[in-house]
Amino acid sequence: MIRGYCKLGMIEDAKKVFNGMCCKPNVFTYNTFVAGLCRKGEMKYAREIVDEMIVAKECLPDIVTFTTFIDGYCKHNQLEEAEKCMEEMVRRNCKPNVYTYNAFIYGLCMNGKVELEEKRMMSKMRLKGLKDNVATHTNLLKGLCIMGRFDDAANHLKEMISLGLKPDVKAYAMVIHDYCKLGKLTKAIVLLDEMKSRGLGLAERKYNQLQKE
Repeated sequence: MIRGYCKLGMIEDAKKVFNGMCCKPNVFTYNTFVAGLCRKGEMKYAREIVDEMIVAKECLPDIVTFTTFIDGYCKHNQLEEAEKCMEEMVRRNCKPNVYTYNAFIYGLCMNGKVELEEKRMMSKMRLKGLKDNVATHTNLLKGLCIMGRFDDAANHLKEMISLGLKPDVKAYAMVIHDYCKLGKLTKAIVLLDEMKSRGLGLAERKYNQLQKE
């Protein structure tokens, strides 16, 4: 019920169910509720729930809890809080994984911080023995596009391939879409042909959107 209410955005109803539980919530219950609060931007209340977990000691926050929290902070442009949360995560002997770092890198890229700070985070991730994946680099592509560096984004697509990664439709579509918006149709078509040669195809809805632009 909590998950259902959260998916529908009915946070107040989710709160009533959570607070009215006749049994003690487990980590899955907490994580479900925290995820719903973070999606709604209720970061302060989500923090209170996590603090409740810590004080109770019966059900401590795990890697999913912290990663969800970091993702929420980043998507609501609270990067300082996200970094504090990651530091707390490490202090509590909960090791960040690639999803945790990807959430943070996404936040940096969405705020146009795709140079020193994003590279610092990627280096930190690699030093921890974690390998960046397609999602990591797609976040970087998004950041480059936000900054208007479309040629750099196109070059990064090539770099992904040289690293042995396989850019997906989302990665290609991101750059193609922005090229179309700028009227750089030749470059967009080159990327579209490259994508098709790799066995990837855009949905009809996306093709129609590109044609309109």
